[in-house]
Amino acid sequence: MPKKESLAKKIRKASITEVAHKIRDCRTEKGKRCDEARFAMFLGAGASFQSKIKTAGQMMSEFRERILSRECPDITDKKKQEAWLEKNVLSKGNGNEYSKLFEAFERTPRGRQNYISKLIKDKDPSFGYAMLASLIARNFINTILTTNFDDLVFVACSKFTGVRPVIYAYGIMATEMKFNTPHPKILKMHGDYLYSALANTEREMSLFNQEPNMKSQVSQTLNEYELILFGYSGSDNSVMEILENYPNNKELYWCHWEKELPSLRALELLKEKDGTLIPIQGFDEAMYEIYKVVDFELDDVLASYEERRKEVLRFIDNFDKKYSNPVIKETIEESKQTKSQTEAQPETWYEYFTAGYNANENKNFAIAEKYYRKVIELNPYYSAAYNNLGNLLEKDESRQDEAEQIYRKAIELNPDFAEFYNNLGVLLAKDKSRWEEAEQMYHKAIELSPSYVEAKSNLGVLLAKDESRWEEAEQMYHKAIELDPYNYNYYFNLACLRSVSMKKENKERNV
Repeated sequence: MPKKESLAKKIRKASITEVAHKIRDCRTEKGKRCDEARFAMFLGAGASFQSKIKTAGQMMSEFRERILSRECPDITDKKKQEAWLEKNVLSKGNGNEYSKLFEAFERTPRGRQNYISKLIKDKDPSFGYAMLASLIARNFINTILTTNFDDLVFVACSKFTGVRPVIYAYGIMATEMKFNTPHPKILKMHGDYLYSALANTEREMSLFNQEPNMKSQVSQTLNEYELILFGYSGSDNSVMEILENYPNNKELYWCHWEKELPSLRALELLKEKDGTLIPIQGFDEAMYEIYKVVDFELDDVLASYEERRKEVLRFIDNFDKKYSNPVIKETIEESKQTKSQTEAQPETWYEYFTAGYNANENKNFAIAEKYYRKVIELNPYYSAAYNNLGNLLEKDESRQDEAEQIYRKAIELNPDFAEFYNNLGVLLAKDKSRWEEAEQMYHKAIELSPSYVEAKSNLGVLLAKDESRWEEAEQMYHKAIELDPYNYNYYFNLACLRSVSMKKENKERNV
């Protein structure tokens, strides 16, 4: 018998119904709300599968196929293809299979961010997320931990209930989380696609473990609440190292697809912590079972939000009928007779931030600036809005002073985020009289994030402008190439520097 199956037999099993009853038991007398949430929920990629977002396994299959077609198109034999991947990708360095394949597929953080952004763009939350939003609105679940980059929890909450959780994302906003407030919270442990700080590779995930604010707050969450996990295999070190410190005296429910067990490391953790395996058909099916046991009326949640009520009815009508019919069968027909409502405008700072990001991606820079300024008006302590606004202003040569002030405000609010220093360095480097300041910014960025390849490349470009520092510039280019050996720009910069240097040497010989 395989080791995982053998170990799984020694771990307690239960149905999702048991979890549902544990959630229901903390409700008030009338069952409308929960006074004090008992559980936090952890969502992995599998929870978003029914929202038509690829799982990590599906992404790895795509990475394999595209790496092979790009690097060795002449190899068609499956065994030889696997042997090539093993030799050239999977046996290299540290990290799990996902991180190695993703880094081989997209070499730069920006490329990986763009891939993730396209992957989750315009995806709607599935039925399970609508049910989760209702649990959050009633305080049955107060805190969400997730390694996912998507915004499905936030979108479902704002669309179906009017509740807007506070988002804390790795690398940008994990310093002011308040556990004593009933306001819902989402901790995005590997980042948010709206930011450049995403943790996909082993190196990026290792930086997560060096992020004291996020790591401490995840640990504090695990001490504060008991935990229910959905859609997570337990395959990356950054999260598992934290889960392995989960208190022994708390319930730990690991919900997994009924046809596939979580990782061996996850099973060992469950055995050690006396946790429970919960086989489920899928996230939507599990949340539907919880809905039936907790027995809340969806209309009650939406009663004061007529426009949202009509929208959710339309939305649920598009779900699988095994969900939509028993949930609100009668009112679905009523909703079909109403006129469609105009699309809601952004209301919260986070919605404005998302709208600003999308406007910038679509090159609607004036609209993007308007939205980012609205974010700052609503949440003047949100450093990412200042940074993104600075990026917009920096493109306009007539607004460099304004951009600098904005960048410095971002740094003031979040002095530990490397990208802010790099961006300010790029701006300062345009002015020869401020090259020394620019160099200081690049060095600070590298100090905060030693693997920040763009900062090292930018520092190399700056040093190359000073003939007396060409040797330092060359060293910096080599460091950039070492971190990202597939970026042709770094080789081009190095080649240009060597060409100029050789011309100088030849000229001196001929004098």
